[in-house]
Amino acid sequence: MNLVLYGKKSCSLCAKAEVMLNNLGLNYSLVDIEGDKSLWEEYRLLIPVLYLENSKQELLYPFDEYQISKFVKKNSNLLF
Repeated sequence: MNLVLYGKKSCSLCAKAEVMLNNLGLNYSLVDIEGDKSLWEEYRLLIPVLYLENSKQELLYPFDEYQISKFVKKNSNLLF
């Protein structure tokens, strides 16, 4: 599964999202949108955003651990 967390370093909500992902034991990549102009323009007002690369599905904040779990399970059949 290619789970991506779009965020930025100085974002407290992004830090909370990381804690939730770690609590769930999910592997993810953290992408700092400040380093990419197109990502900054797309996500700056939406972060944190979870993105499943294989299925191209997004989960926009606000979310909690239950919603993350549901999102991953719902889209896991689209990943392979």
